[in-house]
Amino acid sequence: MNQIEHERRQHPRKSANFQIKIQNQQNHDKRTVELRDISEGGLSFIVEHLDDYNENQRLGVNIPEYDEQGVLSYQQLNAEIVWLQHKDLLNPHAWVGLNC
Repeated sequence: MNQIEHERRQHPRKSANFQIKIQNQQNHDKRTVELRDISEGGLSFIVEHLDDYNENQRLGVNIPEYDEQGVLSYQQLNAEIVWLQHKDLLNPHAWVGLNC
């Protein structure tokens, strides 16, 4: 990442690699995808292809979290797709960036 991109980020990203659930808010299609990274302002996830995703598309996101007793629940977020990354030589997977 170059210096300009780094300065543009308002919130530092943390790498992540666990499953989250997403739901298209228009057709209610639900999927489980792999979270790539997360920050206070958004997140990105990995997909096989970008055919079903568009910039400005609204998604519901369910992120698993455990309480102090180890009980699983889900944090529910409303998000908007802000960018799409196609597969290429440097990116073996396509991924989708969200603003939450």
